[in-house]
Amino acid sequence: MRLTEQQVRSLYGQDVQDRSGAKIGSVGQVWADAAGGGDLGQREDRGDGPP
Repeated sequence: MRLTEQQVRSLYGQDVQDRSGAKIGSVGQVWADAAGGGDLGQREDRGDGPP
């Protein structure tokens, strides 16, 4: 799924829910991968440390 930069920015602070609808947190970071939107200016999260 491709999102515009405006759509990505609107995600920050939004609630994140599990499949049953229970709130599990809020969006604090959005990562883009090279195939799906590296043009958003975010580094790829490889799980190897803090941003």
